[in-house]
Amino acid sequence: MIRRDLRTIHESLYDMLRVSFAALRRYNDVRTLETRVQLRVALHRGEVYENPDGVVSHAVNLAFRILDAKSAKSALAQSGGMLALIASNDFFHDVIAQEPSAVPSWTLCSNSRSSVSRTAGRC
Repeated sequence: MIRRDLRTIHESLYDMLRVSFAALRRYNDVRTLETRVQLRVALHRGEVYENPDGVVSHAVNLAFRILDAKSAKSALAQSGGMLALIASNDFFHDVIAQEPSAVPSWTLCSNSRSSVSRTAGRC
């Protein structure tokens, strides 16, 4: 049952991303370099708590620091790409590194102080 639910979530997420990227590509294709949209997505794991003011946790704070790291912003801007997936060290080791086909040829590695460095596929 859980595997089926995860597959449904995965397929739904994939469909949503595919449609979103197609729309973003169409948008960017008719824009100048300066007005194109680039997305940064932080990947981290941890507990998140909801209170009347929103969500809070160390995991959320770290995800936002990773997302806002100057080196991640710079790498995406220099690449001319449309999307940067930026994973915390914990997420990289626990999720990405466990799937050999998921490890890119180069990776930007971050630490808890929002610094990001480029490495050859391993953090």
